[in-house]
Amino acid sequence: MFKKGALIVFILFAVILNAGIFDRLFNSKRKISPANAEITLFSIHALQANYLDKSKLVPQKLLQGALKNIADVYPEIVTKYDKKTKNVYLQIYNKKFNIPVQKMIDIWDVPIVLQQVYKHIISEYKPENKEDLDNIEYVAVNGMLDTLDPHSYLFTPKEFSDFMSSTDGNFGGLGIRVFFLLLGFVL
Repeated sequence: MFKKGALIVFILFAVILNAGIFDRLFNSKRKISPANAEITLFSIHALQANYLDKSKLVPQKLLQGALKNIADVYPEIVTKYDKKTKNVYLQIYNKKFNIPVQKMIDIWDVPIVLQQVYKHIISEYKPENKEDLDNIEYVAVNGMLDTLDPHSYLFTPKEFSDFMSSTDGNFGGLGIRVFFLLLGFVL
């Protein structure tokens, strides 16, 4: 019995190490790549867990919002989601891509499609400023959030740092100090 228990613990530990969980927990300086869609997945999880009006979490609208925002922010990229043919059409400069959408049933299908979009953008889009490419997920997530309400926004790490430094301290003599807590995700 002890050997069986030890084997299970050993296998569980090996799975945890391979999944990179310790790296995510203890390495806040780890480079996050849009190719993995980690920020998009985290945002979808946060929406599913915390958004009050679940009826607004329509996968097609979230996908369309993300694609629209990418096209608005990056003029060299054209995007379109066609519900009838179940395809995302993507054009980067003069190169065209067709991304088939297998299913769009719940909000967890959105990051699967967006991850493919991110991979094409990473391989084909060559901006003057490399930071533009690093922020592609934030642009897409903010497009999704725009479809829900105009007051939600996901900061990039630089925007968050600037915001925190600008809100540090007291306001108007009231002695109010603003504290922010990032739950479950270290940027």
